[in-house]
Amino acid sequence: MNRARASVETNKNINKIKKQLPRIQRVKDVINQARMEIEDNLNYTQEMIIYADEVGSKAFEERRYTAAEICKVYHPGPFKSQVEIEELKKDMKKF
Repeated sequence: MNRARASVETNKNINKIKKQLPRIQRVKDVINQARMEIEDNLNYTQEMIIYADEVGSKAFEERRYTAAEICKVYHPGPFKSQVEIEELKKDMKKF
């Protein structure tokens, strides 16, 4: 009797799982997308660490020790004035 009942319950559970397969597939897709994004972020972080090490080594060789000195020489983009920074902060608060 117990085997028959276990068999019936097992079949019920299998049918429940079969009904949920599309939902399980969607969750699997979301998890895979998240995994790929995490891998991209890790790769980007590794690249930035390597770049920071290179910049730090060059700065040390040139005896530039403060962040301001390092940024002035090695900053990859244009500097913004304090007024421009405040405007950007105001724009960001809108979102």
